[in-house]
Amino acid sequence: MSNKCVLYLRVSSDLQDYQRQKDDLSAFAKSNSLIFGDDDVYEDKISGFKSEDERKGLSQLLNDISTKNIEVILVWELSRLSRSQSKLLQIKDTLVQNKVNIYFFQQSFWLFDKHTNKINPNAELLISFFGWNAEYEARLTKERFISAKKRYVREGKYNGGHITFGYTIGKFGATDNESDKKFIINEEPIEGLNVSEADIVREVFDLYENGDTCSKISLHCKAKGYPKHVCSPHTLARLLRNTSYIGYKDVKLGRRPVPPIIEESQFLKVGELLDKNKTKADKGRKHTYLLRGVLKCSYCENYYLGKQTDDAYQCSHNHPTNKHIKGTKCKGSNISISNLDGIIWERVKDVWVHKKLHGFDSIFETSKQEIEDLKRDVEGFEKLLGDIDNRRRKINRIYQNDGYIDDEYDIEIGKINKEKEDCTRRINELKGNIRSVERRMRNADKLSSRQNEINSVTDRKEMKSFISSLVMEVTFFKLDMFKTVVFVKYQDGNNETIIFNSVQKKKTVFKKIKSEYLMYHPEFKDFYLLKPKFRISKSSLVEFAKKKLDCNNWELPNELNSDVYDFEGIINLEDDSITEHEYQKITYFKDLNQKRFKRKK
Repeated sequence: MSNKCVLYLRVSSDLQDYQRQKDDLSAFAKSNSLIFGDDDVYEDKISGFKSEDERKGLSQLLNDISTKNIEVILVWELSRLSRSQSKLLQIKDTLVQNKVNIYFFQQSFWLFDKHTNKINPNAELLISFFGWNAEYEARLTKERFISAKKRYVREGKYNGGHITFGYTIGKFGATDNESDKKFIINEEPIEGLNVSEADIVREVFDLYENGDTCSKISLHCKAKGYPKHVCSPHTLARLLRNTSYIGYKDVKLGRRPVPPIIEESQFLKVGELLDKNKTKADKGRKHTYLLRGVLKCSYCENYYLGKQTDDAYQCSHNHPTNKHIKGTKCKGSNISISNLDGIIWERVKDVWVHKKLHGFDSIFETSKQEIEDLKRDVEGFEKLLGDIDNRRRKINRIYQNDGYIDDEYDIEIGKINKEKEDCTRRINELKGNIRSVERRMRNADKLSSRQNEINSVTDRKEMKSFISSLVMEVTFFKLDMFKTVVFVKYQDGNNETIIFNSVQKKKTVFKKIKSEYLMYHPEFKDFYLLKPKFRISKSSLVEFAKKKLDCNNWELPNELNSDVYDFEGIINLEDDSITEHEYQKITYFKDLNQKRFKRKK
């Protein structure tokens, strides 16, 4: 046997080193008159369960056995060669076929007897036994490791990896060694700022719920010097969908409980807005569409997108990307941007200057009482939740005492779970209503302070903010290419119906009609206008109800209580409930295209 040898060293990770293995094997080689050079050391930093193709050092060693006439290999310990018994036996067979002797330092045996050059009788037994033991030990250790990580997940403890923004790892007051591994809300002020990570999380959720987009919020956070987690629209969108902020996180090993930072109702509301804003958000940074996120399709209820090249809003289902790639299609017609923007802007200015038309003067008086009523309702449902839990415990006691068979128990628990889900959903809805009323009060306060500024507004982003503060939703029907019926819903609950013909030559005008007096039938294209004797103001409804009269005549016009008109008839009709208004087209995109293509006016 030659006195030349090679070393094979392996550790499982990059954090470990081979020095101990190399020192022990070098000392053994020297004491046995074996020599090796720097090129005779093969190394791997990878798990012993990986195949030889994935272990470059082992693969190179096996290839060099024939090309470099390797005769002796030194390995520190049998499991360094492989953690899998089957792979270990395969490697042993390869060494036997090529007459390569191998020494296992820790187990202290050779594969071949040095004196007879025959296979050591005990070698195969030792390789089988130690190989099985190494594999069993490794798998047992892995199972214990995973079991501990699962326990950490159940107990809400840190398991390694990224710590969610808004949280930190700290002590809960316990005395055990693992008490510092639980997630806690990070309320410590950030250095150089007066807010904590948790405060920033609450702020961005409030901003998004109030109508801001991820782009605007990220710019707002960047201007304030907030951490990078909230300064990018993409990372911010992921943050807004992170369930950790409502008390849990689904990870590979289970569901990890964490202390909540925001309410579940707010999280669900923000999630709905994120889904809607895929088409609702004003994603264009260069141009602003005044009715983006407000104009809705009357057929599919998706939001309209802007087409600046054609001066038209179009249903998102009819956008070329969706229509040709996703196969979507909608009956919703296009509508002129310049006409509709001009009409809605004229109505917003009128409503803003004359706030009393839409009840903004009384908004503070009614909102506080509304919030108190909603909070009382929440308390009532929370008390009901407690009663439901008491009933669940009672049913469990009866079942444990053999008072229910399995099927009866499942039915009773199913009823309890359904009641609890309904109750929880109602609580979330009420809390969302409370935030909506509070937001309405804040918006009303802004309206009051800026009442006289609107006529001087020319910036499109500011115009859009005025519109979104007052208008909740705009829908429309086209009777033909130019005759249009528009329905406007305001944030305070009032509605209007607007009709206009976009090709009138004398002047640009539209007619406004109170929605409670008018019904439009899109199939027959007829207008039902309530006759004057049936018209009742909303303030008279209470007295109307006291007299036990039929309110259907007021709520739903029909052929008996209404006059029927076509478009020409209703637009030319002189009636107290119909008012005419002039408007100016907002030709921003037309002017833009003329400049872009150098067209003459």
